Amino acid sequence: LNLLNRANILMVAEGLDLLKIKVPESLAGETIAEADLRNKTGCTIVAVKTPEKTFTNPAPDLVLPENAELVLIGTKEAEDKLLDQYANEIT
Repeated sequence: LNLLNRANILMVAEGLDLLKIKVPESLAGETIAEADLRNKTGCTIVAVKTPEKTFTNPAPDLVLPENAELVLIGTKEAEDKLLDQYANEIT
């Protein structure tokens, strides 16, 4: 079950998608390193977009703001893992 709007997903290469989600509530206020999404889900944060600024290639010590969006890259399996873990917080 894919709860993400397909308009928020772009296939970069076969088997690798770029997706955009709001920052999950449980991760707001944590740094990228503390959130540890790559190890938890297999998705890598490639940008953090706030209303004021977009941080590309964000540093691990960047704090994830509550009102931001994450741009992530990952496989379909990583996307599924992300949704399994955070679906209630990003829809």
